[in-house]
Amino acid sequence: MPHPLDGAFKRVNRADVHIRELETLVERFRKQYEYEIVPENNLTERQILQHFFDKKSIPIMGIYNRPVDEIPEDIPIIVGETVYNLRASLDYLVYELSGRRSGTQFPIEDCKLSKDGKYGFDTRRKTFLNGLTDAHVAAIEALQPYAGCKWAKTLRDISNPDKHRHLAIVHSNWEETITFLDGSENSPKEADISYPERAVDLKHTVNVTLPDGAPIIELLKFVKSSIAGVLITFESEFK
Repeated sequence: MPHPLDGAFKRVNRADVHIRELETLVERFRKQYEYEIVPENNLTERQILQHFFDKKSIPIMGIYNRPVDEIPEDIPIIVGETVYNLRASLDYLVYELSGRRSGTQFPIEDCKLSKDGKYGFDTRRKTFLNGLTDAHVAAIEALQPYAGCKWAKTLRDISNPDKHRHLAIVHSNWEETITFLDGSENSPKEADISYPERAVDLKHTVNVTLPDGAPIIELLKFVKSSIAGVLITFESEFK
């Protein structure tokens, strides 16, 4: 016999499929740009080795923001489909808890009640959570951003159309590392500065992020696993 939350879990599973597809698209995009987006003040290998000998420390990582003219359109589309399924899974949960009443959905609010009383969790409760028990309402309130639930705020923010339509910020992560000639952990010799390309490894990676710099794939994975945990918690309510 099907479980009432089967539909919600299927939405989470569909989101997982989209995330894996997104990883493939981003990796393809990363490989295309990783050697094209280079910091303007990138140190040469010789400068890095000189820094090592002067400072007696390995250079630190540098992170530089570089926008690209156009991000592949499939990426924001897949992000949108992912968050749609994740939000839908929560709406399915509330729908089942309400006894399948129409007009119900999972609220995501920044306050319990606004000063003018026009919006907030308590206002949404009357319609969005119609038919739920007080215990269920309390459990869902604990999952609100104003109650400290970070993944709910993340989901709400990413699902904002402006968020997933404007993923045109690319971070070029510039990392300088010392690769010792003999493969050991011994410090390079002073003479190595004559052959810096043999002693230094420069790495460039590209990440697709939200406009605020947050890594989109990591965020989606975090939200997906959090929602799956919520559904598991509520499974016993239907036995």
